[in-house]
Amino acid sequence: MRRFLVTLTGAFLLFVGCAGEQQPTIPPEEVLSNAAQASLALQSARYELRGSFVLTDSNNVATSGTLTLDGVLQDSGKQIEFDASLAAKTAHPDGDMSFAADIGVIVGGPADLFVKLERYTAEGPSPFFNPALVEQFSGKWWRIPPARGEQLASLSVTPDPRLLNAQAQVVKVVRDLGLSSLRNRPVYRYEVALDHEKLIAYLKASAAENAQSFDEQNVRASVANLDATGELWIDKETFYVQRLQWKIAQGVSDSAKSFSVEFVVDFFDHDSAASITIPTDATEFTPLMFYDAPSGLEMQESLLPPGMEEDMIQQLLEQGANESLVE
Repeated sequence: MRRFLVTLTGAFLLFVGCAGEQQPTIPPEEVLSNAAQASLALQSARYELRGSFVLTDSNNVATSGTLTLDGVLQDSGKQIEFDASLAAKTAHPDGDMSFAADIGVIVGGPADLFVKLERYTAEGPSPFFNPALVEQFSGKWWRIPPARGEQLASLSVTPDPRLLNAQAQVVKVVRDLGLSSLRNRPVYRYEVALDHEKLIAYLKASAAENAQSFDEQNVRASVANLDATGELWIDKETFYVQRLQWKIAQGVSDSAKSFSVEFVVDFFDHDSAASITIPTDATEFTPLMFYDAPSGLEMQESLLPPGMEEDMIQQLLEQGANESLVE
């Protein structure tokens, strides 16, 4: 009996070992390529971003803060909705200055950007905005029209499929951490770093695709001091990015500026995220609202010739630069 059990156990272990050997191991480069393709096919997803940043200017004044985003993307990123919470503090010699804000943003299409200021607070010797003006704009949806003849550019702060695709193409795997588990899903996990040459090649190809000029020398100078490392969690079955984590730092020696940011983004509900509802009660935003302009001028704005309208707005902007926004 003992000999039978030993033989049976050995046969079982041999079977398990052979079964394990039959499972193909996918190289990291192939996983990243599959992830890039999967991201382009992604129709919808929900995401959560948590991050922090530190910015030091040429006067050695540091600003630090935190940012959270809770959002949804639909129609391959053509529609975006997110709630953002931002808090920042600047250490000035004459006293600290800080602010915090909660903002809702909806992109409904190429010409539909809606913004809603839910909360804003500021402390310090030089608040970022006038409190009376903040109160005027809080609590309601505003439609921000694009510049004349232009469409909205993608909001780069949001991880839409194109950015996920780009990310999968411009990184190099530093270390393969093997298979892991995230929210009960098997995932490939990699330590990654930004590949400068891949990034430059991607930007160059994107510029050519969009018939835009590309100054490779300036781009190389811009990314030379950029250091970015992180981790990627990629679903073993669908190749969807489940989580990404980045630490990014950039120093510019000429102006003594430095910038660093850390963030984690988790993705949920791939291709099954909730739909986005476009506000139907939004108020059209115009720059004239920032200034103490006669109400008749606002009413006549749409009746003015386009060139005269833009000239008047520009004059108001220049005058308002040296005046209080609200008396």
